[in-house]
Amino acid sequence: MMRRYFGTDGIRGVAGGPLVNTDFAARLGVAVGAHLKEEGFDGGQVLIGQDGRPSGDELRDALASGLAAEGFNCISLGVLPTPAVSFNVRDSDAVLGVSLTASHNPASDNGFKFFLSCGHKVGDEWETEIESRLSVETPSSIPPTLSVASDKLAFDSYCCFVKSMFPRGLLNGLKISLDTANGATSKTTPDVLSALGASLIHLGNSAEGGDINSGVGSEYPDLMADLVSSGEADLGLAHDGDGDRLVLCDESGAILSGDEVLGIVGLDLMKRGSLDGSAVVGTIQCNAGLDITLNSSGGRLLRTGVGDRLVTQMMFSEGYNFGGEPSGHFVFGDYLPTGDGLIAAIHVLEIRKRTGRNLADLRKDVTLYPQAIANVLVADKTPLDSISNFQAGLDEIKNSLGDDGRVLVRYSGTESKIRLLAEGRTQLLANHTLDSLLALARNHLNLIDNQLST
Repeated sequence: MMRRYFGTDGIRGVAGGPLVNTDFAARLGVAVGAHLKEEGFDGGQVLIGQDGRPSGDELRDALASGLAAEGFNCISLGVLPTPAVSFNVRDSDAVLGVSLTASHNPASDNGFKFFLSCGHKVGDEWETEIESRLSVETPSSIPPTLSVASDKLAFDSYCCFVKSMFPRGLLNGLKISLDTANGATSKTTPDVLSALGASLIHLGNSAEGGDINSGVGSEYPDLMADLVSSGEADLGLAHDGDGDRLVLCDESGAILSGDEVLGIVGLDLMKRGSLDGSAVVGTIQCNAGLDITLNSSGGRLLRTGVGDRLVTQMMFSEGYNFGGEPSGHFVFGDYLPTGDGLIAAIHVLEIRKRTGRNLADLRKDVTLYPQAIANVLVADKTPLDSISNFQAGLDEIKNSLGDDGRVLVRYSGTESKIRLLAEGRTQLLANHTLDSLLALARNHLNLIDNQLST
């Protein structure tokens, strides 16, 4: 079944637009409630957290009204990072958790991420079942059964959990440039890092939501990095709006790629005999150099489709404990069953402290292929495998590369874009290959070419 609503990570769109609006939220609540009843839940509690966007309250209330129509009570957790919603669901008797967020998207967007009672993100079958039920009409005049939990209780339980995972004083003497994207981590991350001994220079630390991700956060790490390169901080970290991503910069202000973080953590876990199956679970977007890095130390990289949800599904179904995406999602299964930017940051800083090696040195252990990337708006998303001339041209490009590189072409799961990636043993080869991909796409796809970004 082709899905209309769910993308690679929940549902996302312009708040008040044709998809994410109060009418849809109420129908979504009914569909989710009906499915929960079919799964054997005769009522129960649903926890709802949000990232502070202006549209969050009305979408929360509409969703709760739909769930109320099916006999479920909702508890608002207030503004809370997405991984904290996962933790609170797992740590309670709730039947489901919902995070109202559009992640790294601008404040004008919003969306829905769902967590099972065990704290895992829901799977494809669950989402497909919800989509099949979304034809129901909007419930009328059904007041939401919505309780407001103590924001401090949900906040404290999550922060205390994270603090308990790491030694007290771990970050003593460390000055961190911290960018929380004016989002859901604007209070949680400072609370935990300060308790572990760090001193902080704050960026993007408003949790009001109206300017979430606006020139700050993981999509705009240069501000955070500039404070480090100017000598004002020792290193830097940034989250996205809902806190499940991490971007780090080293002691010189150079930004680490997500592949480098995957390599640093994977190599360290392997060295200590703590990497289950000697495998890091990544995605098809992971750099080919990461395979080589892990293989050289006796490990391996396993790839899934794009999305941290697919990474966690492979991790927990096949018994692995670490994985992530180059985009900055990192899943530490020994802590939580979902990506958490705060836990990822502290884990990397713990490696730095324990080994006595700074990040600039640790990243040298990870050898990556040069990349060239372009994202282009498309007028439509015609299935690529149905365009024979495009596929023939793509095969020709792949064959010409051989073992010297690779390409990845896919549509975005959340935007009307096609994503083109080329890797090569040299930057020149990667650039040349990307030029070939762009020419191929222009010839055979309906591009809006003036909207190209790299």
